[in-house]
Amino acid sequence: MQNTKAKIPVMFIVITVVAACVLHFFKLMQQAGKNIFDFDTGVFSYVIYALMAFCAASCALYAAVQPDLPEVFDTERKNKTFSSVVLLLSVSMFFDFLHQCYNCYEYVQSVSYIEYVYLVPIGLSGLVALLCSFYFLTFSLTYKNDNYDFRNFTWLHFAPLLWAFVRMLMIISRIVDIKNSFEICCEFLFLCVLLCFFFCVISAVERKGKGTTKLLFFSALSTFSFSAILTAARIIMVAAGSFEKINDVTFSNVTYMMVGVFALALVNDINRRKEV
Repeated sequence: MQNTKAKIPVMFIVITVVAACVLHFFKLMQQAGKNIFDFDTGVFSYVIYALMAFCAASCALYAAVQPDLPEVFDTERKNKTFSSVVLLLSVSMFFDFLHQCYNCYEYVQSVSYIEYVYLVPIGLSGLVALLCSFYFLTFSLTYKNDNYDFRNFTWLHFAPLLWAFVRMLMIISRIVDIKNSFEICCEFLFLCVLLCFFFCVISAVERKGKGTTKLLFFSALSTFSFSAILTAARIIMVAAGSFEKINDVTFSNVTYMMVGVFALALVNDINRRKEV
């Protein structure tokens, strides 16, 4: 009975994520000048917003029907798959650092007057991404051998949270209208649930020995779902060679995707240990 209750919201999550990804792809196609359907782009925006809200509700329902859950991080039982996902996230964060460094260089070279209000957040985002890369590297090593334990880096746990917060500030400064600035608003919503997820991760580290909270389940699934909705269509457009016409496609989308995969891998790891 418990499994049946859990499968229903999972089905809703899959359906809404796939539907939103497809609509987002069509919206980006219209933005690139390739109209497949004769619809106002604002219609796509509102429908995807609605799907994201329904997806979040489904994630909350899935979290609510969970029984007593095991501890979030169990480093005694080595999980190579989870460790590999975290390592890829570390690599992605490092390349995001390089990308932000290049953005700073390109901006300085392209203007005669430097606006530090614009430059500082980019530089800060790159610096925090470098800290996150180191943090997730120790995270991955902890799940491979007993010589490392990322939980001992007390203050470093705040690096992913700070990275998401800086990225959110960069988005807030650009938001104008939820209809005409869909990509920015969608990224803002993703970063909101990402902040919640990283808060839960920090809490889980501090609550060592205690079970997983349902809020972590909700925020992790929401992070994965929203990252897929945000990045899948963008990455496909890059692969199709149409990224020149889309201003919002950067390497950070790969990092967003890997953060979502990391959140899903964490949920899968907890579920695996729940069944043992």
